[in-house]
Amino acid sequence: MESSIENLLALQKLARPGRPLTSEQQAARVALREKTPAPILAHFDRLLACGRTGAAMVRHGVCGGCHMKVPIGMAASLAKPNDLNLCENCGCYLVLAPDEGVDEPQPPIPAPVRKTRPQRQMVAV
Repeated sequence: MESSIENLLALQKLARPGRPLTSEQQAARVALREKTPAPILAHFDRLLACGRTGAAMVRHGVCGGCHMKVPIGMAASLAKPNDLNLCENCGCYLVLAPDEGVDEPQPPIPAPVRKTRPQRQMVAV
């Protein structure tokens, strides 16, 4: 699945509006579209047709398409690219930025030790 998301990112760079494509870019676009499965490509095209981002990088736990925080469980699953993930907010395909990694869990901070006062001794009068 990693190659599919890489294909989508490359297609998105080529599909910038307002810039005509050269013949080499057009040939690369056709080749990338042929490599990508049809259902994935249909969802991607639907997002681009609406003027939205089709595939976005996740940096610091934030979706690059809608700038909303991605749940930590999804961010952890992005570190192991065996499945495609969609942003729960904007619907774009997510990929973890190359410089990002899932932080190793930190050891738990020990609870502070409560100091107890010495018990008063009762004196009989």
